Amino acid sequence: MTGNKGSVSIQQLGVNTKARFTELDSAFAKVKNADAGSKDSLQIVFTNLKKEYIQFIKNFVENEKNNDVACFALNYLGPMMQKKFRISWI
Repeated sequence: MTGNKGSVSIQQLGVNTKARFTELDSAFAKVKNADAGSKDSLQIVFTNLKKEYIQFIKNFVENEKNNDVACFALNYLGPMMQKKFRISWI
């Protein structure tokens, strides 16, 4: 990856979030298409993946030195998740 430090951070964030979001999307599709007998267990898997994704973004934001890049990372949470996310430096 090339560019200044902020650009490299954003590029790496994109790679990492794409992989995690693909997992989330797949898990959501399984929940959506599941029969009643397996829906609950698949929902637990989806919820856990979602929590891990939120924690990943939270850790990135807390450890990112460039505030512009950290703010950019919040876009990966989406509007619904941003309400649950506390930011200590704003």
